[in-house]
Amino acid sequence: MAKVKFTHIGILEGCDARTPKDYKREIKLRETKNFWVSEAGNKYRKNGWGVGDWPLYCLKIDSIRPIEQ
Repeated sequence: MAKVKFTHIGILEGCDARTPKDYKREIKLRETKNFWVSEAGNKYRKNGWGVGDWPLYCLKIDSIRPIEQ
């Protein structure tokens, strides 16, 4: 199986009452046609919202930047 290469970094924010008020975390991402996918395998739509009925986190789209090699 080929190793998945993460090409971008973005900031994840809490967007639900179940997360702490000022929750922010930097995560590695890879881009697919319709989603941003994190190292943990969580998918975020291109508009930043997590996939699922009640997402805990949202991805700040304006914070996404390429990883410098």
